Amino acid sequence: MPPHGQFAFDDLKRILVDRLGVAEDQIEDDPSATFDQLGLDSLAFI
Repeated sequence: MPPHGQFAFDDLKRILVDRLGVAEDQIEDDPSATFDQLGLDSLAFI
């Protein structure tokens, strides 16, 4: 678990999968991937 106040890539993946319904296999294991590369062209849908 990251230190208090930090947000890890795995945290983002869990939110996208568990809360927003993004398919886990759609999320690359590349922390430098852009939202566009993940098929999420905007955070507006959140």
